[in-house]
Amino acid sequence: MSRGKPVIRQVAPGEFTFRFQYTDPRTGIRRSVQQRVFGSKLDAEDRRSSLMRARDDGRVNEVLYSTEGQTVEQYMKAWIPRQKARESIRDTTLLHYADLMERHVLPVLGDLPLEQLAKDDVAGVLDPLREAGLRCTAARTRAVFGLIIQSAVRDRIIEHNPVRATDPVGYKRAPVTPMSSSELGAFLRAARRRPVMGLFFRMSAATGLRPSEQSALTWGDIDTEKGTLSVRRSIRWIGKEYSFYDTKTPNSRRTIRVPEALVEELAEASAGHSARGLIFQTSNGRPHDPRNLRTYFKRTLKQAGLLPDEDEEDEEDQVAEAVVSDDRILEEMGKRSGFRLYDLRHTHASHLLLQRMNPLDVSRRLGHASVAFTLDTYAHVLAEMEDKVAEAAGRILALESEA
Repeated sequence: MSRGKPVIRQVAPGEFTFRFQYTDPRTGIRRSVQQRVFGSKLDAEDRRSSLMRARDDGRVNEVLYSTEGQTVEQYMKAWIPRQKARESIRDTTLLHYADLMERHVLPVLGDLPLEQLAKDDVAGVLDPLREAGLRCTAARTRAVFGLIIQSAVRDRIIEHNPVRATDPVGYKRAPVTPMSSSELGAFLRAARRRPVMGLFFRMSAATGLRPSEQSALTWGDIDTEKGTLSVRRSIRWIGKEYSFYDTKTPNSRRTIRVPEALVEELAEASAGHSARGLIFQTSNGRPHDPRNLRTYFKRTLKQAGLLPDEDEEDEEDQVAEAVVSDDRILEEMGKRSGFRLYDLRHTHASHLLLQRMNPLDVSRRLGHASVAFTLDTYAHVLAEMEDKVAEAAGRILALESEA
């Protein structure tokens, strides 16, 4: 076996690799392992030198697999680039993982030696999040932290995963709160006061796109002749930075038909724009920050009289609602806590289902992974529909007594 120095190669800024060959002193088997070093080239050279000395002294396994003193932060910051190199997790997801860890875990446990990590240490991160009412954040932090530490178990750095020993964080999914026909009409009329944002909200209501998908649309994704819109990618924000990425599942990549009125509006707005340009962008060409989208949405709700403290119906509204039974179903779905931007998507789906559209067609339009997910998400809408069917069946039987 060659005893020359392994060649160090830089594979990314601050990331170096070299292949180290040795004979395992315990088994006599010749091995070749890839070493990845984060830092400077000097750090990589130091690692190479220590391994070569250990190979000559018969201590190669001890040095090769030594993790003594490695901190939680050091392991995490090595784990994320390692997953990126393996392409096992998409880059945008890794950015989200890193953001969660840097916000909630590393400030508390970053300097702790990994081999000393215990259940109580993990609880010290999760419990404050629970107590602050951030149960969803706590659940996500626990899931990502547990995934990383499970890798440390496989790497034989620690014997068990203390994250998984903590109590799971239960939280309820945000309720589906669609708008009724009268509420949606009031909202869209108010949205007309803001041309750009009004178009964004009208498209949401008419297509059911996710806000992240809609924000990534370019003019080239619109075919005004065929009246279709193609969803090819989405956007993810980490703080003030954003990136585009391909849709998560094959079903998310889809082409849908667009209402004629919206096609005409898009055709008129597209004049003078490049096919590669974003449909919805700020004056400097950036996509709209989701926080700004939510702000515009809340302002439009207020102008439409749909904020929770302005939700009282007058007598005329009550009469209208009594006539439109489908709207009454939507009114009874607990929306008094207030609408969210994502509820325009739920409104689109709920109205299609209430109009007896095939759930499979609705699922495909929404880009859901399966029709089962659609049926589960909108089970309450379908349940209300079933009640109406049962009432109609009861009226059929009532005909017997009328004879």
